[in-house]
Amino acid sequence: MKPEQAPLLDAFLKHPGYHVQISAVRALSRIDTKAARERLFAFLTGEGEGFAKVMAVWGLKRLDAREFRSRLEAFYPNAPTEETGFGGNIMDPRVGTSFPDSVKHAVGQLIEHWGGKLPG
Repeated sequence: MKPEQAPLLDAFLKHPGYHVQISAVRALSRIDTKAARERLFAFLTGEGEGFAKVMAVWGLKRLDAREFRSRLEAFYPNAPTEETGFGGNIMDPRVGTSFPDSVKHAVGQLIEHWGGKLPG
């Protein structure tokens, strides 16, 4: 996907299905522009499904978007703590992948990965 095509993903980020949101987040995380990074962060802190937000955190990590560390630290205390997951079954190939159990957990892992300390 070309950087100028990133706005095309907005409709998919707003879609009610979390599989659609995940696909859009993953596509966006392959576009290394300031606008794409900002959109990933906006998705993380805005509306969207929990597991798709975990993928947004991983997208920020993939892009090495360390400029968001202080904003992530500010978001961390209010990050959603509801359990997330991909909803698969034992035959799903993702079953062997370790995922953070909440958005807050994912954000905390990234803050620590980038050398920050968890607030509070």
